[in-house]
Amino acid sequence: MVSSNIIQRVLFVRYRDNVGTGFTIEKEDKQYLVSAKHVFPGLTQPDEISVFKDGDWRKITVDPLFCKDNDIDIVAFDIGDKIITPNNEVQIGTGGDFFASQDAYFLGFPYGLSTDSGEINNKYPFPFIKKCIISAFNKQTIYLDGHNNRGFSGGPVVTVDSGNAIKIIGVVSGFLGDDQNKTENSGIFYANRISFITEVM
Repeated sequence: MVSSNIIQRVLFVRYRDNVGTGFTIEKEDKQYLVSAKHVFPGLTQPDEISVFKDGDWRKITVDPLFCKDNDIDIVAFDIGDKIITPNNEVQIGTGGDFFASQDAYFLGFPYGLSTDSGEINNKYPFPFIKKCIISAFNKQTIYLDGHNNRGFSGGPVVTVDSGNAIKIIGVVSGFLGDDQNKTENSGIFYANRISFITEVM
């Protein structure tokens, strides 16, 4: 089960002609917006991105923070003192707290689809939620068995442990087949471990 604390963090984002998903996390009482780096090609510091709210795109000024390794598809945005979503504590997975064959969930806006929340979600749209299984992982990448779609890029991958603790463990990057310009979705998609970006925040 994915809690409202996770659902209300997930945002529909746009940069130039690209759309995708982002989500907020906190570190030392400061909120950051996290997404996949490839959704924002050619970012500058500072830059403007757009967040969908109340039926329209709202521009915000951000400072991007990148992972040290260029092949890690994660970016975090310093959003200053702007609190975009409810500021409730969320747990971040460190890498030793999930295992192969474990159920997981991922959230986002496939093909730009969403559901209207009205006032319930501060006028932000609700994301889609999909279930998957952790198939394999290494030091950088988590491989998941589930059907990812375009638009989920940048969304969180979430696990629920035996004590019902909900943790964000990764950031959706893509699916096998998509990066080879094939139309077939292999059913295997991948995410980068979120711990990479929390190290530079």
